[in-house]
Amino acid sequence: MSDRDEILELSARYMHALDLDDREAWLSCWTEDGYFERYRSTNRARGIEELGRRIFDKPERPHGFHITSDFAVTVDGDTATVQCYLLFLNEQKRCEVSMFGIYRDRLRRTPGGWRYAERIFEPKYILESIPNVMVDAP
Repeated sequence: MSDRDEILELSARYMHALDLDDREAWLSCWTEDGYFERYRSTNRARGIEELGRRIFDKPERPHGFHITSDFAVTVDGDTATVQCYLLFLNEQKRCEVSMFGIYRDRLRRTPGGWRYAERIFEPKYILESIPNVMVDAP
């Protein structure tokens, strides 16, 4: 399997695990020091334990389906950058489109395969039903 195919498979496993509430499968998509941020918000986490808490232990977490598309993948040895679109269909709101934006990712090849080292989500559209505490841009 090519690096690109492995990276696309990682993205699919990540989204399926997230949508199916499979914490362990989702965490296996990250490097130990992985970092997630929703751009210009307080929604940030670094490291496996914090990532798990931040994503899966939130009572206000919406449930639905994350759909990614239009992948631009650049591989440079054991690192890669990826950019893709995210569309979120909110299951609790009859699958309305509740969020749209761009993932900007850095990945690292590990002995277990490609893993996310950093995921920055830049929302372009979020309904009020999706928690997103905005902060000033750095």
